[in-house]
Amino acid sequence: MLIRDGAIWFFNNNSSLKAYSYGSNVKLNKLLYLTHLMFYAIYNEKLFVNADFIKFKFGPINQYVRINFNNLKQIAFIQRKPIILLTWEQKIIFYIINYVYGALNYKELSKITHLHNLYRITKFNETLNIKNISNHLILHFNQLFKLYKNMDFLHEKYIRFDNVILYYNDQNLSKQEITYIKLKYQLDHKYDEFEKLKILKVHKVNNEIVWT
Repeated sequence: MLIRDGAIWFFNNNSSLKAYSYGSNVKLNKLLYLTHLMFYAIYNEKLFVNADFIKFKFGPINQYVRINFNNLKQIAFIQRKPIILLTWEQKIIFYIINYVYGALNYKELSKITHLHNLYRITKFNETLNIKNISNHLILHFNQLFKLYKNMDFLHEKYIRFDNVILYYNDQNLSKQEITYIKLKYQLDHKYDEFEKLKILKVHKVNNEIVWT
């Protein structure tokens, strides 16, 4: 598939990318890179044809995405082009990456990709060779695949506020309940911008809110 179609998928399925900024373009690049990497780790083939990722300061960047998804007018034009239908094998990887990494900002994603062996062994402004993916990364992505491949992504959602990523199921909790939970959490916990990011999951059991 074309990386353009992958970029449009994320733009349509991750609201944080729609408020365009430099950071959102870097974030989009990271999500596409992780999707490309995971697909290769699972199926041993490239997801995006003729789409290379180059080592930049903030991590792997695809030049087409960097140039063509750098303002809302260009993005709106690209969105009007027809998109190919994704296979199940492609779609599930997109959903998993968006669920696991989609709430992170570009700096947090950059910290993750900077640790990858592909990034570390490549010189700046040179192309990352996906065939050099480490066994550690292959194992990591396979574990993610086994964990999330049967998840109902139509109803599993997340919101981010302050330094919290909150996961929930929208059939189990309504928007009003999530808004209340968010406000109550903010009242009970003083925000500290230097505090470590918290990953929380909340669900309702017998009308009681349960945190995990």
